[in-house]
Amino acid sequence: MKKSHFLMAKVDGKIVGLAVLEDPHYKRPSDLQFLLHGWWNVYFSAGIKRVNAWVNMDETAGTPCHDYQHNGENIWYCSSLTVDPPYQGKGVGTQLVAFMEEYIREHGGKQLTLFTNSEKNLAFYKKNNFEVFDERDIAVRDGLKMRSWSVKKSL
Repeated sequence: MKKSHFLMAKVDGKIVGLAVLEDPHYKRPSDLQFLLHGWWNVYFSAGIKRVNAWVNMDETAGTPCHDYQHNGENIWYCSSLTVDPPYQGKGVGTQLVAFMEEYIREHGGKQLTLFTNSEKNLAFYKKNNFEVFDERDIAVRDGLKMRSWSVKKSL
């Protein structure tokens, strides 16, 4: 099975940002593989209902990106991009995105797709020349909904 690609941003030796990429050949681990590699701990510490709600949201929000990725060639998916809050707004995310794009190009990638549930992050991606290709409300739990935007960028 192909594994995810993990890219890190460091400042003074401290990890301050992380990007998790899935290349076009990535195969999602089975539920059994997740459980065998520590998800039991996640379920017990965070609660099964809460974890399942998050997994369902992530799966629903990611569907437009996965569909787009599987209907084209050399399209990568970023399943996570995060910068430690004290380092946000200082260019770390912009540098991490630039590095991520170069990494993908070096590995034959032609496009990148991801989703966000944050208007602040959406503005960041638009500033970095991503284009919205899907926008939807996602049921979270107990009648609550959140907005989700799927974005893409040609490299």
